[in-house]
Amino acid sequence: MRLLTRLVRPLQFQKQIPPLAENIREEERYIEKIKSRYTTKSTDGSVISTLHRLNSSQRSFFEEINAINSRLPPMKLNCRISLLMPASGEENHIENTLEGWTKQCDIFGNPLEKDLFEILLLVNRPNKAIKWDETAGKARRYAARNGLNVHVIEHSFNFPEEPIEKNGALIGRGVRMGLIFRMLGDLGTIRSVRRGMGCHLMHPTGADVYARNPYFLAEVFDKFSTQETGFLKLKFDLPAGICTHMPLLWALQRYRLALADAYFEGQQLKRHGVFRTSTYAKVGGFSPTAPVGEDTDFGLKILNARTKVVECADISVIDNPRRSLSTIIDGKKLIEEYSGFGIKDGAVKEFSIAGFLARGLPPEAIFTRENFAFHASAHFRAYIRKALKKDDFEHAFPIAEESAGKALLETGFLQEDFEIIKGTSVSACGIRIIGGDNIGNAFADYIKQDRPAWME
Repeated sequence: MRLLTRLVRPLQFQKQIPPLAENIREEERYIEKIKSRYTTKSTDGSVISTLHRLNSSQRSFFEEINAINSRLPPMKLNCRISLLMPASGEENHIENTLEGWTKQCDIFGNPLEKDLFEILLLVNRPNKAIKWDETAGKARRYAARNGLNVHVIEHSFNFPEEPIEKNGALIGRGVRMGLIFRMLGDLGTIRSVRRGMGCHLMHPTGADVYARNPYFLAEVFDKFSTQETGFLKLKFDLPAGICTHMPLLWALQRYRLALADAYFEGQQLKRHGVFRTSTYAKVGGFSPTAPVGEDTDFGLKILNARTKVVECADISVIDNPRRSLSTIIDGKKLIEEYSGFGIKDGAVKEFSIAGFLARGLPPEAIFTRENFAFHASAHFRAYIRKALKKDDFEHAFPIAEESAGKALLETGFLQEDFEIIKGTSVSACGIRIIGGDNIGNAFADYIKQDRPAWME
């Protein structure tokens, strides 16, 4: 169903909200905090490690971001949102991702004015040992052909592959996605401050998105047409064609989403959403030390600040399933799909979905009771460990057990189809699947669902 049937303020998303002085002041205060905190003279271990990862401590955080902004054209006066898009080794996916923004429509299905948004594309490599690819060049050429406001920034981070010590600070190994999105978020904030209108939005997003709702920005602008909204929670899904080809992935996706909702009682903001730049400034931006999972960390800040959160009515994004598929086919647990992220995930980057669809499913990817239980048990144990942070094993297990039971029912199993096993330790706990006729019926219903073509 098109967004037109639900909107009651036609075209309001195209109107500029008048300058909002308090939003501007919030953004300005945030920039001043960056200037004073992240300096090369700091003795704070967190600051030392952040600047080392950013630029080998050559200059302060503000100087780095300000220098980048000085090389970009200023934000257009009618730009409503900056899309924060990091890209590392995405030469095979960047054009498809940008196409999703080229096809954005207003509520009547007409092409959306492209000056209403800009894309801050941070083409990066984790360290200088990794070679550049054609991501930046392809993005520039695509933007030029299609009239998109894509601002390409190329940057080499200094993420160590093993822990090192620098000026008395221990710098852990691996990519820090919090720093990558902090760099983009702070750049968007500086650009908003320089424009001085106080009505700017930001949205962190990926460079390998499989497909995007063509009415996505129309709904975003409508949801933020009132000043009270601070954060927009999005809805994500996987490609229907791939889930139909691989029922195991369909079932595991339903299960892990339902498990998170049950455990956090629907209060967790686990994925990147859309937020006001002033909201970003108020909560302190992304934590630069956060590894993969920076979205959950930022979501907790949003909830703790009692920000008004609203939710999209429609599916917003179809995720690229390459990482999940690669993990399952390799015989690894799905919950481990981000191990080695950013530095040692070349196999994921090279994974061909077209090739996957053209061949039969390997044994690890077939829906069987054992295969589902293998992955579901790993997720279940992860939630026991989450509960253990607040309680001992005897109290933590029932919390995770109840959440897993609800998730399995939500996935499509009946109560008699599964058994949740309590061992003497977390590693001995798990899930056993006994039956599965009902989930087969749920999958058949999924196949029959009507979907817009962009979701396939």
